[in-house]
Amino acid sequence: MPSYNEAKMVRFIEWKNDHFRKVRRLGQMIEEKRRELNNVVSYINDATRSYGQKAVEMFDQIRRMPLNEREAVDPKTVVKVIYREAQGESYIANMGIDLSTWTKYLLLCHDLELLERRRSDMQTPNEPMLRLVQDLRSQVIAWGFRDPEEIAA
Repeated sequence: MPSYNEAKMVRFIEWKNDHFRKVRRLGQMIEEKRRELNNVVSYINDATRSYGQKAVEMFDQIRRMPLNEREAVDPKTVVKVIYREAQGESYIANMGIDLSTWTKYLLLCHDLELLERRRSDMQTPNEPMLRLVQDLRSQVIAWGFRDPEEIAA
């Protein structure tokens, strides 16, 4: 007659359910960040369009860069303010984006990348354990015992 440790199986099921809740919450946080980032990108696109095609192309080029390269871009090439150099020279940057929007854009990109990395780091090492818990659950049911999911609920 087959038997199993019901308490341990329930803990496995609870761990699996908790893991899925955490991954789902991270997914929701990622979607929220993406929406916020898309709003900022839309605003930036409007601003660059008012500065001409070259500004639009420059921003598109910057968006395709990896995050570390985007963060290294000199704000003088992005921000629409008049800079005064020590030598008395002044110029207006050519992309039409204000500094606060650019800073917010970089921060959102950074936060989004961190959240995506966190989700990936959370999913990858746990996949074998999640499969094992599901296989154990299937075997317990096949033996004729009550579904551990029902017990854990």
